[in-house]
Amino acid sequence: MKVEKTIIMAIFFLLPTYIIFSQCKYYDKLIVGGNFNSSEYIDHCPTFKFSVDAGKSDVGYYYLDRPMDLAPSNIDEIKSNLEALLSEKIGKDFVDKLSFKSVAISYYDSISKFHARYPVVDMSKCKTKYFFFYNFEPIKDVKYCVGIALDDYQQIISELLFPKEEEKRILDSELTVCKVIEIAKEAGPSIEPIESVSFEFDPNKKEFFWVVRQQIVNPQKGVNEYNQILIEARDASQVVAYRRTVYIK
Repeated sequence: MKVEKTIIMAIFFLLPTYIIFSQCKYYDKLIVGGNFNSSEYIDHCPTFKFSVDAGKSDVGYYYLDRPMDLAPSNIDEIKSNLEALLSEKIGKDFVDKLSFKSVAISYYDSISKFHARYPVVDMSKCKTKYFFFYNFEPIKDVKYCVGIALDDYQQIISELLFPKEEEKRILDSELTVCKVIEIAKEAGPSIEPIESVSFEFDPNKKEFFWVVRQQIVNPQKGVNEYNQILIEARDASQVVAYRRTVYIK
């Protein structure tokens, strides 16, 4: 009986160690990919934003985002309708990986309340009634920003940056951050030290890919070069490595 207890205790103490070392060191290089692109549709509208993690000031007033319980009563229905429509367009598997963050709503009849706001309200640049903010999370800890604009009739008017073809939506579940780094290192050109790793969308090929960017160690005034590697999210054998430049003033 004593022997059994000793074995159990040994396993108990070893387990946290395994969890700690199961992630590679490059997770601190992981950045959020994508772009909500709200500036093109709603940032210039007279809007209030309602968020699941709204902040609150010391004096009790909500700023930047308002809590979801202050949103219009029909917003849950609008959100459900949107996600049902998305399931038809991009597939339920992808919709299940969407994490709702917030929604911005245009209040056309309250323009006078936003006279001191920045960016300045400009109705000529205001294109939408509702703008939904989501994070697409293909695997744990990896996030890609998704912004979706709806008009007054709750129709999607923004481009959906998701694969249209069903085969391009079958992502390689074996591609973790650690695996992506491993592939990038074997691709050919030096990629270390690594600046960042992100999950992105190629609007031309209409599919997701991973980006590993090399850090510029000694940045100089003028043109600086660095390596960058792209790995297809559905087929890790498709790897492109190339040299990029950035101008530093």
